[in-house]
Amino acid sequence: MALDIGHNSVAYLRGLLAEGSVTVNAKSDVTLKYDGTGHNVVGYLPGSTHADEYIIIGGHYDKWWYSASDDSAGVARLLGIAKAMVDSGYQPARTIVFIALSAEEYGWAESTYAWLQGSWGFINASHPEMIGKTLAYFNSEGGGTKGATTVYASGSPQTFGFSSSLLGVFDNFFTKTAPFSSYYYPSSASNSLFSTWTDSCSFGVSGVPWMEVRSGRAVPGFNYTYHTTWDNMDRIGAESLAISAISSGIAMIRLDRSVVTPYSMQYLADKIMKTLDSRAISAAGINPKPAQSAVLDFKYAAERVWHLAAAAQPSASTDEVNHMLMEVLQDIGWNLFWIGSDVQDTTLFPHQQAQRDSAAIGKALAALKTKDIDAALASLKEVTALWWAVNFEYEVYNEFVINWVNPGLHPLFWAEGRLSVYTDVLQEYFSLAAKKQAGNTNYAAEMSSLKDKYASVVGDLTADLDIVTVTLTSATAQLDQVESMLTST
Repeated sequence: MALDIGHNSVAYLRGLLAEGSVTVNAKSDVTLKYDGTGHNVVGYLPGSTHADEYIIIGGHYDKWWYSASDDSAGVARLLGIAKAMVDSGYQPARTIVFIALSAEEYGWAESTYAWLQGSWGFINASHPEMIGKTLAYFNSEGGGTKGATTVYASGSPQTFGFSSSLLGVFDNFFTKTAPFSSYYYPSSASNSLFSTWTDSCSFGVSGVPWMEVRSGRAVPGFNYTYHTTWDNMDRIGAESLAISAISSGIAMIRLDRSVVTPYSMQYLADKIMKTLDSRAISAAGINPKPAQSAVLDFKYAAERVWHLAAAAQPSASTDEVNHMLMEVLQDIGWNLFWIGSDVQDTTLFPHQQAQRDSAAIGKALAALKTKDIDAALASLKEVTALWWAVNFEYEVYNEFVINWVNPGLHPLFWAEGRLSVYTDVLQEYFSLAAKKQAGNTNYAAEMSSLKDKYASVVGDLTADLDIVTVTLTSATAQLDQVESMLTST
């Protein structure tokens, strides 16, 4: 059980602990309801020429504490954008979908992955037909903090080229428009995979690229208020909300008016390539070149399509081109975006965890062969989740790492089918640590067990690299077809 306590209470307890041991009685007055229902509130602005293509913007209205920034501010700018589009008479080409999402913070208590239920339910249960037809999902979270001076555009690598191209547009508007012009600082853009802590995850793993455009401070210094009672209306400002709403609206309209959807998949290729460790893969007895070649071929095809898309004019084939590009991203989302790492909530590519674990166990075995017990123990702690698990009893680790990601024991919702395998070597670690303490240098039993687990994780790595290779090879073939269609018009 975990309890949130305030800074004053922490200071008081520390003062007591300085004088000796302390016994604390805590009462948790919480009622869990297992039959609750959450509702997504959805509004549509129908597209005029491409009504079966979508641009989605969503923000969650469920909350911890007062949630002024997380996420009342996001819902406020969501509603502001919707109102502005309707009041101005804007007629979108694609259908604009506005969603006030439920159950981002908390869903079903019996699941390891209990959050993001509203967004996952929308795109996968209620409207799976939008997958492969949605140009982008705009995440609307925060973006209202007082003192904001600039625009931050973040998103997936697939949208990074587009968001970067908008920075000059944002700066031109805000530097010439009062009251922003008196303090505005140049905008910036970044790209990453998605965090599993925001609704963009549900769309990202379904193959829908995501963006977030919002106000922010150009200099550091705001207080940490995430999920605390300090996240209240005192920290929200109308001008900051306006910066977020205006910049998000500009981005959505620009995307809506694009002839060919401006996806920059080459940046995704760069991220995948950086995770391919040739030395670790080769040490496992696997040839890294097929996967590396597939990534490079995909990158070059993506770059060619990116440049052609920027200059594309409407033609009889552009609708088909856009649908093909969205289908490519759908396949990539389903196949290449996995979940794992030390606390089981980080976005990974398929091979990353097995690559890490095979390297760690391989080094441990090599160290044990030379009787270097310290190096062996240090290497085993590099296996995913072991660095913190060594501080707990095996039963705790087994329950909260091994069992918690077992779909036979717990419903996994959006993590189902995309969880990286966890290699359990904690008992071997404890056994070796005990032998070190006792001065026992007979490591035969541990080495035998580790060799079996090493063989298993190498098998996982081989299969995971094949997924990367096959997925990107197929995607490259589709991009080559898109290139041919764009150059023939």
